[in-house]
Amino acid sequence: MIAGDDIVVELSDVGVKRDGSWILDGQSLTIRRGEQWVILGPNGAGKSTLVGLLSAQTLPTHGLCRWMGEAGTRIDRRALRRTIALVSTGLIERFPRSLSVVDVVVTGVSNVLAPYWDEQTGPARGRALELLTSLGFAEKVSQPFFSLSQGERQRVLVARAMMGSPDLVVLDEVMAGLDLGAREDLLWTIVELAQGPRTPYASVVVTHHLEEIPPSATHAHLLRAGLTIASGPIAETLHERSLSDAFGRTISIVEVEGRRLGFARRQGR
Repeated sequence: MIAGDDIVVELSDVGVKRDGSWILDGQSLTIRRGEQWVILGPNGAGKSTLVGLLSAQTLPTHGLCRWMGEAGTRIDRRALRRTIALVSTGLIERFPRSLSVVDVVVTGVSNVLAPYWDEQTGPARGRALELLTSLGFAEKVSQPFFSLSQGERQRVLVARAMMGSPDLVVLDEVMAGLDLGAREDLLWTIVELAQGPRTPYASVVVTHHLEEIPPSATHAHLLRAGLTIASGPIAETLHERSLSDAFGRTISIVEVEGRRLGFARRQGR
């Protein structure tokens, strides 16, 4: 947990170079406890690389990353990852197919892919059952995890992310491939957990689409070709001009009950 400071992660003039090309450059970003960020940009903008930095999976080519006030060159990244919960579609297939729904959630305590023996009973299991019940899975806790729909699996992974009382939750394109109903269920699960009574944490939602932005989001970071287009409070950064710059097309925004929809003008018209 963070002591004496509300900064969860800080990037200072960070760049990442691969195969002679800069994937990201000039990235400066400070995320504080309780803030809910959205990272938005087109394919190839550098979002996945930025996720790797924020979640302490990778280190930059230049610049400085600090998590919980410690620089990446000095910190034990294995220990750090226990305070950072990463949720992504790619994580699903890494779990053993024998695990039940509650087993998968329990693995979030230690951020591993199978529950330790001493976590299968007692407080950890009770916490997992509490989370699953609050999300409407009371009747499915003992079912095989892989018997669930894709949308249900993603919601279970969000519950798993909350098991370790994380300082940072990174949700990497978790709504990709979901139908409308499943997407909405997952989006409101994210909102409900972020607004819950437990100690506030920072969150980052990575997406291509405005309609996938939770209405509770507080800040936005827009990328294009590895560069920052806009970053800061969402009311100041998420507007038609910045989106048009990020996507390289004229974007119009429609707001409905606190949600945003984006439309791109047809090219050549």
